[in-house]
Amino acid sequence: MALIRNTVQKKMILDVFRSTTSLLSAEGIYEKLGGSIAKSTIYRNIPTLVENGLLELHYLDGCSMYKIGTKKHSHYLICDVCHSMTPISGCNIRFIEKKAKRETGFIIKKHHLQINGTCRKCAKGKK
Repeated sequence: MALIRNTVQKKMILDVFRSTTSLLSAEGIYEKLGGSIAKSTIYRNIPTLVENGLLELHYLDGCSMYKIGTKKHSHYLICDVCHSMTPISGCNIRFIEKKAKRETGFIIKKHHLQINGTCRKCAKGKK
């Protein structure tokens, strides 16, 4: 991780995530900021924030979505309707990692698991 400059724009982007538990796209960040910084500035800052663990990247219907980064290892259930995230406890994928390493010699640096579907609240609304 490289040392990053603490700019007003980065702080504004991160502040957006401190007030939501949902995933946001770059476009969503722009909308939440009411156009107070340029879209290009948002797109330019996101990779640095992800690379430094300040934001986490997730995919939803082929779109890059982001949430505030956490230091702890976590996996999520992500609602395709409201974009809410529910943490999943435990990490059984470590067994798969060990097996894959043993069988292939692949050196695993990290993994990312997200399960997409419809949350209980949105499912009730569809009935």
